[in-house]
Amino acid sequence: IQADTARFFGLAIVLIVAALAFQFRRPLPALLPVAVVLLSVVTTLACMPILGLPFQVPTQILPPLLLAIGVGYSVHVLTIYDQRLRAGEEPREALAGAFCATGSPIVMTAATTAGGFASFATSDLAPVANIGILAPIGVFLALAYTVAMLPAVLAIGHRMRSSSPSTVRWASAGHLVANVGSSAAARPVMTILAFLLVLSGAGLLASEMRFSYDILRWFPAGEQIRLDTETFNRDLGGAFSLEVVFDTGRENGVQSPGFLSSLERIHEHNRTLKHGELYVGKSTSIVDIVKEIHQALNENRADFYTVPDDPQLVAQELLLFELSGSNDIEDFVDPRFTKARMTLKIPFIDAISYVPLIASLESEYRGIMGPDVDVTITGRAAVVAKTFSSLATSMAKSYLIAFGVIAVLMMIAFRSVIGGLVGMLPNAAPVVIALGAMVAFQVPLDAFTLLIGSIAIGLAVDDTIHVLHSFRHARRGGDSTAEAIHSTLRTTGEALLVTTVLLCGSFLLFATGHMDSTFHFGVLTAFALATALATDVLLLPALLTLMPEWGDLRYERGGVPPTGENRYGPLEAATDATKQHHRFRLLPR
Repeated sequence: IQADTARFFGLAIVLIVAALAFQFRRPLPALLPVAVVLLSVVTTLACMPILGLPFQVPTQILPPLLLAIGVGYSVHVLTIYDQRLRAGEEPREALAGAFCATGSPIVMTAATTAGGFASFATSDLAPVANIGILAPIGVFLALAYTVAMLPAVLAIGHRMRSSSPSTVRWASAGHLVANVGSSAAARPVMTILAFLLVLSGAGLLASEMRFSYDILRWFPAGEQIRLDTETFNRDLGGAFSLEVVFDTGRENGVQSPGFLSSLERIHEHNRTLKHGELYVGKSTSIVDIVKEIHQALNENRADFYTVPDDPQLVAQELLLFELSGSNDIEDFVDPRFTKARMTLKIPFIDAISYVPLIASLESEYRGIMGPDVDVTITGRAAVVAKTFSSLATSMAKSYLIAFGVIAVLMMIAFRSVIGGLVGMLPNAAPVVIALGAMVAFQVPLDAFTLLIGSIAIGLAVDDTIHVLHSFRHARRGGDSTAEAIHSTLRTTGEALLVTTVLLCGSFLLFATGHMDSTFHFGVLTAFALATALATDVLLLPALLTLMPEWGDLRYERGGVPPTGENRYGPLEAATDATKQHHRFRLLPR
């Protein structure tokens, strides 16, 4: 996994550089987004030893996450900047216009994305909680590098070629996005009903989602370690283990014939145990040593392979065994013979299967031992089962908190409860549809696929905020709802399309990985990002068409702005007065 993640991240960087170089036909705009990403990743990873946080499996989400966020921020700025250069503006004015159009939504997206990831800090599991600390740091670092480094480098004097065939091709794609979105807005009821139908079907499928943590199935079928483990499971009693601790609560309680007899009944019960795919291949405890000692001291006769009825005889035989120099007893009892340990060999299968097995064993063992003996089940299998169970619960709780935090932040940012709620529907849709697709293609929700939702939410929120901000900006300038939707998707939509294509291509690189888990992660993440774009281009315009009053918000300082003051949002018809107004606000005196 570590090798694949490092390789894919490097290949994704190369892919993004090549695609941006093809688009802008200059090295500077191709390298700037990558510089933002690399600086964000390196600085975030540098914070880990400072904060005393280790690099763990969930931490591997940080590089692809910051790749998506950093590239998204930069591409939005560079695309609007390129559009203004193509429209004939001077580089300095184009830069001012690009940051005026994208600066506010970039800050808003950073706040909502960081707030969403901060909810992970409430998790009971340290690796997930660490994501809640590191991801917001990385998000704000990506924001800082975007607003500080990007304009500084562009202002040095480099300018992108404004008439290359590739930029014209992307501009045509922006017109296509605008036309598709306008068509959806022209039929809002039909569009919304179609999405509700899809969401209902995906939701029904998602309700059948199964959790899984079968690490062995992540390997290809012919992988040697998988074949060896399956051999242990099939022929050698199992490749995993459970540990059971029996606490009598009194000194020498383990030497009691009553306790040892109960422990022997548990051994007999284990041999007949069958719980789904799970069984106990072998169990060992102090009972085995006591019976072997008793048999050895009685001429190795088979009828003496039993537990003596006399507690003093048990104690004497164990003492004799210890005096012989063997320390095997230390593996099964504590020095005061208060606690006894039993080791169970079980198959190495899906960790979720261990949860009901452990609950069943605890109940059955307590019934055999009685109320005077405390039973605790631990060991590797129990730790793995508890870990994934806690992971699923923590992630579900974190996602709910994230949705709530993002919704509140969007309501505050747009000064509208309705607007915040409208903005959340396109953000929830990609997650629900991705879950439905996972069930349809029999992909379980495991430690890797659980992380897809966090990336999808982060990117979907960013896209939605950019669309809503540009839409509101156009409405303030006097555009009708249809005009505002079309102009928004023709400008901002182009940046969304470029970002989504780049990121989908980058995550699809994971599909070439050695592990099946990385394949599912890459394909499903790309699918979720493409779905997020579709919801922002189709569903969001339809919702805004049915709620045009949401766009008619009051101007920030009160009143309605003069016509044209919004024109650093949409590209066309920017007046000289408006340009001077924004130059005064944004550029150095």
